[in-house]
Amino acid sequence: MTRGRALAAFTLLLGPATAVADQRVTFGPASSGTVSWPVIGASPEITAWILPLHGGSYVPADDPEWIEHLVNGSPLNTTEGLSMPWFAMQGEGFTVTYILENPFHNALTFASEEGRLTARMTHTFTASGEEYTVTAILGSEDVLAPPRAYRRWLIGRGEFISMRDKIARTPRAERLLGAAHVYLWGDDLLAREDVSDWRAFASRLASAESDSLAGRVFSLMNDEARQAAVQLPAAEWPDRYNTGLVAQELSRVLAEQGVSPEVFRAEFPDLLGDPATWGDGYSTKMLDAFQEAGLDRLWLGLPGWEGAMRRPHVAAHAGEIGHLMATYDSYHSIHSPGTPPDQTWPTAQFDEHLWETGGVMNADGSYSTGFRGRGRHLSPLAARPHVERRVREIMARVPFSSWFMDCDAFGELFDDFHPLHPATMRGDMEARLGRMAWIRDTFGLVIGSEGGSAYATPVIHLAHGMMTPVIGWGDPRLTGRDSPYYLGQYHPPDGPRVFMQPVPLAPGYEKFHFDPRFRLPLYEAVFHDSVVATHHWRSGSLKFSDQVVTNALLEALYQVPPLYHLNLREWRRLRDQIVARYEFWSPLHRITGLLPLTEFDWLTADRLVQRTQFGERIEVIANFGSDEWTNGEARVPGHSVWARDMDSGAATALTPQP
Repeated sequence: MTRGRALAAFTLLLGPATAVADQRVTFGPASSGTVSWPVIGASPEITAWILPLHGGSYVPADDPEWIEHLVNGSPLNTTEGLSMPWFAMQGEGFTVTYILENPFHNALTFASEEGRLTARMTHTFTASGEEYTVTAILGSEDVLAPPRAYRRWLIGRGEFISMRDKIARTPRAERLLGAAHVYLWGDDLLAREDVSDWRAFASRLASAESDSLAGRVFSLMNDEARQAAVQLPAAEWPDRYNTGLVAQELSRVLAEQGVSPEVFRAEFPDLLGDPATWGDGYSTKMLDAFQEAGLDRLWLGLPGWEGAMRRPHVAAHAGEIGHLMATYDSYHSIHSPGTPPDQTWPTAQFDEHLWETGGVMNADGSYSTGFRGRGRHLSPLAARPHVERRVREIMARVPFSSWFMDCDAFGELFDDFHPLHPATMRGDMEARLGRMAWIRDTFGLVIGSEGGSAYATPVIHLAHGMMTPVIGWGDPRLTGRDSPYYLGQYHPPDGPRVFMQPVPLAPGYEKFHFDPRFRLPLYEAVFHDSVVATHHWRSGSLKFSDQVVTNALLEALYQVPPLYHLNLREWRRLRDQIVARYEFWSPLHRITGLLPLTEFDWLTADRLVQRTQFGERIEVIANFGSDEWTNGEARVPGHSVWARDMDSGAATALTPQP
C-alpha cells in the first residue's frame, strides 16, 4: 500500500480527523454521560486486529470463531480486560493504534458486521472530572508497530522503568534473570519423607505410654489420624494418604503445643532425621536437591507464610544460595471475623473494626462483594495500616527476599463511595501501587503480583498471568469431577491436584490462548526489559498435558520463565524435564532479561515458524510445526527451538519432551 493509500485508510478509520501520522483527540471533561469514540466499522481495509489480550493476540478480521469469542466476551475494560490501554488494526501496508490515555471507565465492545469484526470504545465520564483522550498513531504493517508506539508513548511520559533501573533500586531483583518460577507445596513441620520406616514409627507412636511425650502428642491428634496410625503397622505398603494424614496432624500438634522438633525427634531417634531438614516442598532438602541438579537461580513462591514462620531457616537458606523466596499475600477481600473457617482464608481475616468500616462501597450504598461472592472488597486506603502491620510482623520473623501481592496488578479497580475512604479508580490504583512500593523500599523486596497490567509496571518486578491467564473460570467441564478436563481439587494440602494434576485442555480454549498462529508478544515488546512475566499459577507450564511443548516453545521464543508447582514427589517425577529446559532457557534469559524484544517475524506462511530478537544480541527461532525448518545456520526440527548469540555466534537448541 502506498503512503497516500495508508493515510486515506487512516482518515477513514478516524472519521473526520485530519490525515496526518498521529492524532490526539480529547473529550470532556464532563460531570456525567458517555462518549463513544473510536467506532470501527467493517472496513475492508482492516485485515487483522492486534489486541493486548493478556500477552497478545493476532485476530484475523473475518475469523468467525474469534468474532464469536470477542463478542461474547464484551465489553472489555482497559485496565483488566486489556493488559495495556490500547488496541490496533492492521491493513495492507499500515497499522493504526489507539492509545487510551485515561485507562479508567472505558468499555471496548465488539460486534460483527457482514462477517467482519467491528468495535466501539465507550468512555463514561464521572464526577472526578477527568478528560477522555485518545491518541491514534499510523504505523507500518509490522505487528510490533503498535506495542512499539505504546512503548515510545510511555517513555515520553516518564512512565517506563527498565529492569536495570529497578535492579539499581532493589539489587535482589537481579536474581530474576534466568530464574525459573516454582510454587513450593508442603510447608508442615514434618513430611512423609522424614520418617524412615512408617510401620515401625506408627506402631511406636500408637503404643506409647500415655504419660510420655509421644503418648501425649498421640492423644492430641484427631480421631482420623490416630486411627490411621493404628492401621499403618499392619499395612504391607503404607499408603500416601494415611502417612500424609499422620504427618500433617503431628505437625499441627507439635506447632500448637509448642513442642520442639528436636525434643520430639528424641522419642524416635532411629526413625526421624535431623529436624533442620524436615519438611516437603518448603525444606532445605528440596533446596539442596535443586542445587544438586544445577538449578542455581529460582523464584520460589509459598501459598502462605504460616509454615515459614515455623521454620524461617529454610527461607534464610534459599537466600544464601541465590534464590528469591516469596510469600503470597492479599488485601483484596475482607471477611467477617465470625466466618466459619472453611468459608474464609487467612489473608481475608482482619479485625471487627476494619470489617465494619473498610469495605468498598457502591454508589447505592451497598458493599462491593468480595472474591467468590464472599465478604467485601477491601479499600486499599483503609487497609494500609494493616498492610504495614502484617508485613512488618512477618518480615521480623522470616527473611523473605520477595513478596507476591495478589490482585494489585490484575486490573480490577474500584470507585469507592464510602464516606470514610472515598476513592476514584485512579485513587484505588495509586493506593495499591503505593503499598507495593512501600514493601519494596522498606525491606528491599522483589515485588510480584497477579496479572501485570500496564499501570503496575513501574512498581512490580514480576507478573503471573500474562503468558497464560486463568482459563475457563466457572466452566463446568473444568470443575465437574467426572469430566476428563477436571482441573482437580485443592487437596491434598502438600500437593493440590488443581495445580499439579496434568489434564488435557478442554476444547474451545486452544485457539484463543495457546495456538501460536494467533499469539503475539505484545506485552513483551513493551515490557520485556521491565517486568518478568509468566503464566498464572492455575495454568502453569505443565498443567495442560497437550500444551506442554507449546508452552516450552513460547517460553523460549518470548524469553519468559517457566512456572512449576513442586513438592518432593513431583520434583522426582519431573526432574529431568525441568532440568533440560532450565539448561537451555536460563543462560539465555540472564542476557535477554535486560534487553528489549526488538523483532518478531513469521518465517513461514502458516505462521508456525517464528523468530524473535532481543536487542542486538540474541535471536530465537521456534518451530511449532512438525517438519524441520532450515535456513543458513539455523536448523530447527519440528516442535523445537533454536537460539543464537549474535555476538559470539554460539547456538543452542532444545526439543522439549511432552
